[in-house]
Amino acid sequence: MARRRLPDALKEGRAEVLSHDQEKLLRREEAVQRQLNAAVERYAAALELFDQWRAQGVKTAAELERALGGKSEPEQLAELRRQIEMRTVGCGWTHFETKWGFFSDERSHKIEDLKRMLLDDILPYEFQLRRLKKLPTEAAPPQLRVRSIKTLGTADADVLRLEQQSIFNVSNLLPKAKAARERREAAGISDSVEVRQDREAPPFDTRLVGKWLEVCWPYKEEGRTVKIWAAGRVKRVADGLTDKRSPRARKILPAGMLLWAWDADPEYDEPAGERWIAFLPEKWNRPVSYGWRLDPRELGATGPPRTPLIEEEEEEEAPRARR
Repeated sequence: MARRRLPDALKEGRAEVLSHDQEKLLRREEAVQRQLNAAVERYAAALELFDQWRAQGVKTAAELERALGGKSEPEQLAELRRQIEMRTVGCGWTHFETKWGFFSDERSHKIEDLKRMLLDDILPYEFQLRRLKKLPTEAAPPQLRVRSIKTLGTADADVLRLEQQSIFNVSNLLPKAKAARERREAAGISDSVEVRQDREAPPFDTRLVGKWLEVCWPYKEEGRTVKIWAAGRVKRVADGLTDKRSPRARKILPAGMLLWAWDADPEYDEPAGERWIAFLPEKWNRPVSYGWRLDPRELGATGPPRTPLIEEEEEEEAPRARR
């Protein structure tokens, strides 16, 4: 009787082993996919932070003080973290990684610790690499810590290891990270134009003439104020002596005001026009009404108008035209 049941028992045993291996393989594939998704998101963040480092990374103690000047303690912490992550994530200098958790009564102490870390450790290291001309030229791929996965069935361990590594190489990750970055921008999570602007506003002089600028333009839509980054070109910078808003005006415009001109927009049936605007340095590269920054054409890229990451209600009546 036992001999007659043995073939069926062996068949059932093989089926159970096969089912078990298939379940383990499925879990393995899910784990690898989670690791891949995390690596792609980290790489997308590294691309953004690397662009910020190249355009907005501080290089000296004086620049750091200016970057922190006038900010509240939470804003200082956010800026210090951004400056550090430009290096640890964007450049891949993981040996400077630090923990960000702290108690609320330790905030001032944490700010001083992060400032010392930047000034005493990170910036000297960066200065040395700059002197040796060894600064990174592109964002660092994510530092993967992929756990080893058990061999399934009779598959060769080396084959599995190569398979595991191949999907995480840069040639596979970079296109996925760029696509993830585009999705983040479309969702309003990040702004590739904002991160490539200089940290400080350019001076209001004749060097701005002919430059394309984006203005965070407010307009009314269904009873509320919304904004869009609108592109225009600087035609003139007021000299404070002769420029007026119109030929009939008597008042001389203050020096530094810009005559900003925009092209016609057939989509919204709007003609070309121009307007004198007093741009404020404190609104440089900020998504607030009449915030301003360089147009992507000045940064080596083109694109359609973008909605700012932040919308705020304005008490001032804004122009209804959408630019």
